[in-house]
Amino acid sequence: MKPRKIVTIVNQRRFNSDACFILAHDAYQDESGCWEREHGTNRFLYKTALGNYFLVTQFGGGRNQIDELGLDDALNAYEELPVEVKNFDFAFPGIEITPA
Repeated sequence: MKPRKIVTIVNQRRFNSDACFILAHDAYQDESGCWEREHGTNRFLYKTALGNYFLVTQFGGGRNQIDELGLDDALNAYEELPVEVKNFDFAFPGIEITPA
């Protein structure tokens, strides 16, 4: 499932998917040829030009859920989503990763 164009208000902020960067997602074709995950859904982590993070969950049938995320939740989503579109330094400038 490709990301849908979305323009809406979330927590008194205008979210426009065309004006954001996709950082990571789970919209990949699996071994059975399916693009949708878990009951027809896909998730996309976006970052706005102002540095705000949003997680868009697209459900089959055209419904969307859009959640504004704080930094910690955005980091968790980035780590969880299997397809990274932008590298970590672009996605989270100034955040240092410590060695394991």
